[in-house]
Amino acid sequence: MSDITIGDYLRKEKYSAAFINNYLIPMSAAIWSTPPDSVALDFPASTLIRFMHNHHLLQIADRTQWLTIKGGSKYYVNEIIKNMKEGTTHLSTPISSLRRLHNGTVELSTANEDKWFFDHVILATHADTSMSIINEDLSEKEKGLLSNFKFSSNEAVLHYDEKLMPTRREAWTSWNFLSNADEKSNVNNQVSFIPRTYWMNLLQSLSEENYGNVLVTLNPPLEPREDCVIGRWSYEHPLISADAVQAQGPMNDIQGKDGLSFAGAWLKYGFHEDGFISGYNAVKTINGLTVAAPFDLISPERQVDQVNAQVRFMLYILQYLRMNKVLISFVVIIASVYLSID
Repeated sequence: MSDITIGDYLRKEKYSAAFINNYLIPMSAAIWSTPPDSVALDFPASTLIRFMHNHHLLQIADRTQWLTIKGGSKYYVNEIIKNMKEGTTHLSTPISSLRRLHNGTVELSTANEDKWFFDHVILATHADTSMSIINEDLSEKEKGLLSNFKFSSNEAVLHYDEKLMPTRREAWTSWNFLSNADEKSNVNNQVSFIPRTYWMNLLQSLSEENYGNVLVTLNPPLEPREDCVIGRWSYEHPLISADAVQAQGPMNDIQGKDGLSFAGAWLKYGFHEDGFISGYNAVKTINGLTVAAPFDLISPERQVDQVNAQVRFMLYILQYLRMNKVLISFVVIIASVYLSID
């Protein structure tokens, strides 16, 4: 399956258009904060399926309970900042260019035309930003690899307008989306927009009694009432495309070369954990520097357990049949038949 795209796999296995348009594309677009036309069906099937398996998205029954960090990502960012030596962090200091000098050092120029010199530089910026900083000093290999990574712009709106949530309150969940399908168009373009609204009360345990409804909508096609808007922010998120996935491995060939390394969540799936791991790996490319994480690093890769998959499937069937008041003996017959298939 390593070379087949998710689109080809779905066609080969005869998955329905309803599954593709009403589940797979909206789910993928919501996970990676991208418009659905960017979640192309030429995405490598093995990468997408592996990701969904690692995050327990393939199982119907016995789903994992997800947790969030109290206070959000700002909490652990502040914890890192507290441990930095005073005077070594320069905020609001844009870097305009980078040059690798003949003596092996790297020159950084700021927007104020100040120049700093280092033995090694880690560019923990998006690939396109890194390319613009290196600019004329960019090697052909660096340009060829970094150009595979693309990013999408997203507007996040913090508000409390309930019209961007499901009509039925019982249907509210952490992530909420609506899709608009055009059945006459081809499968790649059937879902024309997917507004995502995050229910922050549930995600961050924010009391409705104290704060009211706290909602964040990405790229709202329907603007919330202006008197309900608290703030707006613009972000860029990585597009996890086939080209990006294929370039992630070869990126190791340019890491640590000529005093330069690259880091960012775009080097994997685009999440905070991926950003951390890429930064940790970038530090390890610096010659003569020994580093160790302050905690155990556990791989998120999960093994596929066929027996457990069968048990989970049967639990789902059992739950479904109970809800529909089907005789328990019928469940036993189905279980016997299913578990005998290998």
